[in-house]
Amino acid sequence: MRRKPSNTASASEAKSSSFVLLRLLFRTANLWELLLILVSAVFAAINGVGFPLLPVLFARTVADFSTLYNPALQGEGASNIIMSDNLDVEAVTSRIQRMSLWALLFGLAAAISTYFMSFIQIKVASAIAGRIRAKYFSALMSQDAAWHNRFTVGDLSARVTNIEAIEFFVARTSVFFVRDLFAIVVGFVFAFTNSWRMSLIIIGFMPVIALVGAAVAFLSSREAKAVNDASGRATGTVHEAISLIRSVLAYGGQPTEHARYRHELDDLYRREVRRSGATAFGTGFLMLILMGCFAAGFLVGSKFVIDGLISLAAAVAATAVVPAVFAAFRVANDQKALAAASAAAQALYEVVNRQPTIDPLSESGVILEHFQGGITFEKVHFKYETTPNPDVNPEESEAKEPVREPVALSGLDLEMRPGSSHALCGPSGSGKSTVVNLIERFYDVTDGRILLDGKVDIRDVNVRWLRSQIGHVGQTPTLLQGTVRENIENGVPNEFVLDPETGEPTLKRRFVALQEVIAAAKAAHAHDFIESLPDGYETQVGEGGAMLSGGQKQRICIARALIRNPKVLLLDESTASLDNKSEAIVQRALDAASKNRTTLTIAHRLSSLRNCERINVLTAGKIIESGTHDGLMGVENGHYRKMVELQEEKSLSSREDFSEDLAPGIGESDTTDPSASRDMHDDFGDPLASKVTGTSPESPAHKVSQTRLMKRIFGMQKPETYVIALGVVGSAMIGVAWPLAAACIAELLQIGVDANRRSELLKWSLLLLGCGIGAFVGIMIQNIFLTMSGERLTRRARIRAFTSILGQDMTFFDKKENNAGALAVKLNTQVPLLRQLSSDATGCAALGFSSVITGLTIALYYCPLVSLATALFVPGLLLSGYSVFKVGVDYTKANVIESVRVAAEAVYAIQTVSSFGLEHDYISRYGNLVLRQKEEKSFSKSIFPSIVMAYIAASPYFLFGASFWVGSIVLRNEKCTLLGMNKAILCLFFGSVLVGDVTHVVPKPKRAKLAAAEYFKLIDSYSRDPDKMKLHRRKTSINVNGSIEARNVRFSYPNRPDVPVLQGLNVSVEPGKTLALVGESGSGKSTIISLIERFYDSRKGSILVDDMDVCDIELSELRSKIGLVHQNPELFNRTVRENIAYGLSHEDGTFIPQEQIEEAARIAQIHDFICTLPQGYDTIVGVRGEKLSGGQRQRVAIARAVVRQPPILLLDEATSALDVQSEKQVQEGLDAAAYGRTTIIVAHRLVTIRNADCIAVLRKGLIVEEGTHEELIRKRGVYAELHKSQRNEYET
Repeated sequence: MRRKPSNTASASEAKSSSFVLLRLLFRTANLWELLLILVSAVFAAINGVGFPLLPVLFARTVADFSTLYNPALQGEGASNIIMSDNLDVEAVTSRIQRMSLWALLFGLAAAISTYFMSFIQIKVASAIAGRIRAKYFSALMSQDAAWHNRFTVGDLSARVTNIEAIEFFVARTSVFFVRDLFAIVVGFVFAFTNSWRMSLIIIGFMPVIALVGAAVAFLSSREAKAVNDASGRATGTVHEAISLIRSVLAYGGQPTEHARYRHELDDLYRREVRRSGATAFGTGFLMLILMGCFAAGFLVGSKFVIDGLISLAAAVAATAVVPAVFAAFRVANDQKALAAASAAAQALYEVVNRQPTIDPLSESGVILEHFQGGITFEKVHFKYETTPNPDVNPEESEAKEPVREPVALSGLDLEMRPGSSHALCGPSGSGKSTVVNLIERFYDVTDGRILLDGKVDIRDVNVRWLRSQIGHVGQTPTLLQGTVRENIENGVPNEFVLDPETGEPTLKRRFVALQEVIAAAKAAHAHDFIESLPDGYETQVGEGGAMLSGGQKQRICIARALIRNPKVLLLDESTASLDNKSEAIVQRALDAASKNRTTLTIAHRLSSLRNCERINVLTAGKIIESGTHDGLMGVENGHYRKMVELQEEKSLSSREDFSEDLAPGIGESDTTDPSASRDMHDDFGDPLASKVTGTSPESPAHKVSQTRLMKRIFGMQKPETYVIALGVVGSAMIGVAWPLAAACIAELLQIGVDANRRSELLKWSLLLLGCGIGAFVGIMIQNIFLTMSGERLTRRARIRAFTSILGQDMTFFDKKENNAGALAVKLNTQVPLLRQLSSDATGCAALGFSSVITGLTIALYYCPLVSLATALFVPGLLLSGYSVFKVGVDYTKANVIESVRVAAEAVYAIQTVSSFGLEHDYISRYGNLVLRQKEEKSFSKSIFPSIVMAYIAASPYFLFGASFWVGSIVLRNEKCTLLGMNKAILCLFFGSVLVGDVTHVVPKPKRAKLAAAEYFKLIDSYSRDPDKMKLHRRKTSINVNGSIEARNVRFSYPNRPDVPVLQGLNVSVEPGKTLALVGESGSGKSTIISLIERFYDSRKGSILVDDMDVCDIELSELRSKIGLVHQNPELFNRTVRENIAYGLSHEDGTFIPQEQIEEAARIAQIHDFICTLPQGYDTIVGVRGEKLSGGQRQRVAIARAVVRQPPILLLDEATSALDVQSEKQVQEGLDAAAYGRTTIIVAHRLVTIRNADCIAVLRKGLIVEEGTHEELIRKRGVYAELHKSQRNEYET
């Protein structure tokens, strides 16, 4: 039944993104995975418990050594250290060696527990992340159209890539968090049980530590969400620019897109630095407090030992807080990963937890067993939700004019009986397409109701079943990436079948044979051109059908609807993109398909509505006239009659020049030659070439020298040399601070047993506190400056990559792997990994080496023998760290990018996906890709990283045990002092632990190398034409009179060199004249437009503008002289003003005057409508202008061309989407705009080009006829045939 949408998240859940993360994980993981997580947590706890035991062993060892040097220290309060000859040295050494053996056993336990916890979490994280991806995508597919209108494609697809942060948290951060938590708890417990006096001092600092930790967690989470939002906006900018690349190139929009992207990246940069600063301050301040706590403990504890209140062993055992300090430091560092995962989870949970108003995946709802196809609108009111422009101040907007909701329907009453044919006509924006949207239930009515078969409210039926009963052909043909056959098969409806598992009836897409697909294609007049494609029905159509012409896409869309055999057929300008000959054939097929099914036709060509049983005229969301064609034509001064008369005026005037004694049979004899459709493509790239020019991670292209990559990356960071240097200084300060702190601790331990050095107690405590201050300053410097350098590199690399993409040839975008989704995800997720090979790697290396070198230096100075013996572990530790950096966990990128592409395509074409019930198909495809990602993270690929991590975890124990074993021997032989040995061991121990932490900070090193190889491959593949992108340099503008000539032009699309499109074309137009290009779909008309715009260059011959080869004219200058209106208008998800003025600004960067924009809008007959919008020219038009009707989009596109005041106008079916009245008005405006300008018109409706100075008829890439309208009529050739077919259409 009807359901109300729930809030995106409850208030309580919104308060804690960490809670949302945990809830999402527990809702996603299955019982077995939860058990594995529990087992992994146990291993992590074992690991954490073992670490604080080292100080206990250390306490006993120090006590034994102290006894060896001074028997009096067996009691409390010894005053000096002397050598004893009466002690059983062998017995003491044996006890020491037994302690060392325990340390080695603890190390073995740490290795085993770390291995299993790492291995388990890697596998579990992969499974959970895959399930979260599938759950999120499924929720995405279930959302209603109104919800999708609120977000950009980039924002929604970016959330898919952010799941990686959750996967990393589960795989690494979560178990380390458990380990460190147990280390903190056990450390304080040991310290408290051994010396409650010292523990009370430490516990006094805990409230401050907890407060700082909470503040860090809050700030990190808040900033992480802001970073994710900014990243989503930047990704959306990239996706939109690449999706509309033809408009970007045609209007010189590269600087605009470049500036927008830079603006988004600048915002992202600021937020990243702010997040890093907050995290660094919190982490550093926490470390300072902990070190101060540590210094205070030793200051007071040493005094307790000297005063005899506690034993030395108890005091040293209280240093179990040392591992707690390290663990707290790691927990603070983990806040960034936790915050990123929490922010990602919050964004995902908002979608997953939202219950849509209209759920196409729901099984609930009424299913009509005997649906006849009747549809009734009763007093239907509807208005679209408005999306306010964030750049407009609401108070200013209200001061100018009250905001008005855009009302689409106002009390509409319409009854369509089963099997009847109805038509809707009226001016653009009158609500025609809204009726279609409501029938398909993309939206629900605001008031009133829609009934099926006159009895069931449409809101009560199952959405999936409802849409399976409807066949829809929209006015903007949208194909999905795949083969021609797959696109037609997408129209196959869902039917009820018995589920083999449950035995319950369920909706499932039925299987169709190729013969059925071919039959649908033949009915749509598409079979011949499909057969001529390289792979026939298995030919890839490209992203959005980009490899087909507009007419060919339209015919495939019609075939997709016809194969559905629906009860209800919705035709929204379904033949607008077809030439007249094809339109006549397809229209007959549609008329035949309409028999015995309810059909609703929306058309501006009123001649196609004559056979409809009832024609309804809409104005402002109301039906003002209704009846048959003859009945409405009999209404004096009726609206319908006026529209027909306006449309026929041109046709009637053209008939006067048409001789009635044409040769018999003309127009019927020349059927379409199958070979003609070989030239079918006005924008076709080779699907074979598109299969893979990209490379897999195992291909030679990726086997690039890491040294060369690092050199190139550091070359990019030359401007940040000083910033990186400061970051390295900060890293070195941290690395040096820890061994120095270890030396201070050793001194304080020595002072605890030597009353003669009591005066030095305060000095060494202050020095220890100074180490904490140094670590605090180092953490601040390291984090802030390395983040600045890393984010500047990322920003610079993203801009260079985006610049390179916008500078590519159209051939680049014709390739399958270069679709908008794939390129957007590369810039969003792969390019940022470059910083791991520069700033992050440099910082980690500086920290690790400074720590090791400082520790080794101190150790060698005070106790060379122990140092040399234990230093054998350091190379292994560094090698393990390098192995983590070199190998890491290898996440293969191919399927990740493909899965994001699938997600982006589904969201981008959500209306088509929903209309044909393809949600489950996309969910299945996406799920298969996720499964492949999981399989790629194979068993074997998880073993080696787990072994490396196990060795790193065990190394401190091994080093500790070995050092004291050697130390017992060295001390027995009097080769080292107790103080020297303690300093050597502690400095090496602290250094080894810090190296282990460094390896924990580098999460994706191998991916960074692969990403760098991919990045430089993209940069190095920059377009062959060096002037494709000149964003900051302009040459002196050239004066263009507007003469255009194609001289012996031969052209084949670069990816299909064996299929000629133009074959020695010669045509010209003089300055200020109008040239019209006509011919069947696929004859090469739009190809000529593409060559003039230099989307492609001719293979032979040349295109001349004012006798200059277009290849010799700076590209930006050439395109600035051209105004282009596409057949299918493409608008950006920005304001009306920004769309009209797109790519146009003064030399100083200021925008053109508002008066100029409004004048262009008036010429395009759109100004009055814009003024009625809620925010006027500041109203956002939606993705691809979806918040406007087709006619409104077309008029905005015309205004965009006119506002440039270009000397050359290229009009590719510029008025095809307009209603009769608007077409007449816009045509008058275009005629006025074309005055004095060279104009090339591509048109199927010959009445629109009757007054052209020259009309060229194309067939098979050649001009077969040329002349004025009257001359061509008298020739009685191909043009006369086309003209006669249109004349017969009006007379029928």
